[in-house]
Amino acid sequence: MPIRYAGSPFPLSATERAYRHSVTLAILEPTGTILDILPIPRPVAFLRIPEQGALPLADAVKAIQALDLPDLPRRLRPFIEIAILVDGPEPHLQARILAALEDKPVRLTRIRRVAPQSGQNAAPSERGRDLADLQAKDVFIALHQHKHHKPPSDALSRAFAELVLAASREDDSGQMDENN
Repeated sequence: MPIRYAGSPFPLSATERAYRHSVTLAILEPTGTILDILPIPRPVAFLRIPEQGALPLADAVKAIQALDLPDLPRRLRPFIEIAILVDGPEPHLQARILAALEDKPVRLTRIRRVAPQSGQNAAPSERGRDLADLQAKDVFIALHQHKHHKPPSDALSRAFAELVLAASREDDSGQMDENN
């Protein structure tokens, strides 16, 4: 019998903007349990500028100005998160973002400051990392390295990858694959 974390039926933060919220209807019958996944419609959109990564302040302001959204009642206006690439102090960052948003029918959830990475293969700085940007594999390797002072073995990495795959199948179908 699969176990599901109930969680919230609606997004509690912008990090959940791509997550499909649902409830599970469990029908208990003498022959077994039937699980029916019922998606919950989202009445309000979650927008992000840019869709991935971060933009320099001037480019983010241009992207905000380019938004063409219908004027809806406040309770139905989309939420928006804006990620700004900063490599030092930006004393007027918030004021410029708020000014650009002034006539836009959106609700600002957060202005996220992201530090640039030095070099193409450099590890992202701690300031530039966000929970939504983390990959399960990277967290697993970093924790293993921290605790054991060496990377995980190939066999352990494969086992972890299989667990992540099984968990993603559970998220997609609402129940564990019977082969796992």
